[in-house]
Amino acid sequence: MDPITAIGLVASVFQIVGNCGRTLQSLVHLKARYKYAGATLDALTAEVEQVQQNLSHLKEIFKDTDHSFSAILRTKPELQDTVARTLRGCEGVFKLLSADLQKISASSAETLQKLDFMRMTSFIKNEKIFDDRLTQIRGHQAALNNLCQLLSM
Repeated sequence: MDPITAIGLVASVFQIVGNCGRTLQSLVHLKARYKYAGATLDALTAEVEQVQQNLSHLKEIFKDTDHSFSAILRTKPELQDTVARTLRGCEGVFKLLSADLQKISASSAETLQKLDFMRMTSFIKNEKIFDDRLTQIRGHQAALNNLCQLLSM
């Protein structure tokens, strides 16, 4: 693996870890506003935390000082493609989730003074979106977990 590619992969991991942190903060704020949305937001929070842990493990693998990770990727370009594809997919789903969270947070700020029923209805209307994102994040979390296990062997 050439140094540019290695730097790109490491940069992707750091960027996604930052996105995970911001997403977790948004989820906590949203959960405080929507007392009716506990299960969905709890599940999203747990999955985002798992992704963050897997990415932290991946960062440790990238930091490997004996450069064995770079050597493995040089000899197995398909593995390099898998790592890059997994990171791109993970980055994409977090961008979508972030946009969804911003959208619902903006609408909830407008209705902050309204009745709880209105706020509950607003969240329920958007719950399908969060269920879809949860499914996507679970898939990426599983892919990252498998990737970390593969690279650790």
